[in-house]
Amino acid sequence: MSIAVDPSTTSFSTTARRPRPGWLVATVATVASVVAAAAIELFALGARLVGVPMAAGDVGSAVAEPLPAGCFAMGTVTCAVVGVLLAVVLGRFAARPSRTYLVVTVALTVLSLAAPLLAPAAVSTRIVLMGAHLIAAAIIIPVTARRLARTRA
Repeated sequence: MSIAVDPSTTSFSTTARRPRPGWLVATVATVASVVAAAAIELFALGARLVGVPMAAGDVGSAVAEPLPAGCFAMGTVTCAVVGVLLAVVLGRFAARPSRTYLVVTVALTVLSLAAPLLAPAAVSTRIVLMGAHLIAAAIIIPVTARRLARTRA
């Protein structure tokens, strides 16, 4: 017994959702994160050179502690790992991954500015810390969102 299929009556949807290559998004986001970490570390070095006191405490703490060299880059990389994972997941499952990524990451960037505002530190240090958050966002978010937009569904 055999089954015959008439190709003229068989239809295939050309709009079916295909998975986006997550490795492309992850690679672009990772490279952007490393560039951002280096840029922020240079920004912090410049702030140290002009005399900004690099000491801050945790939110709710009463004492500011010195911020060692490398802590800006380490903080950027740590948070960027979450951003890379978010981009890969959204690239795989979201109907509009670029738009969703932009909305979520901009909201998280705004929320991240609360920590420097609430932490015990000199005003100049707070400005540098908030600037570092904004520099990282300005480097990582647009590049990753562009990659997500170019990844075909």
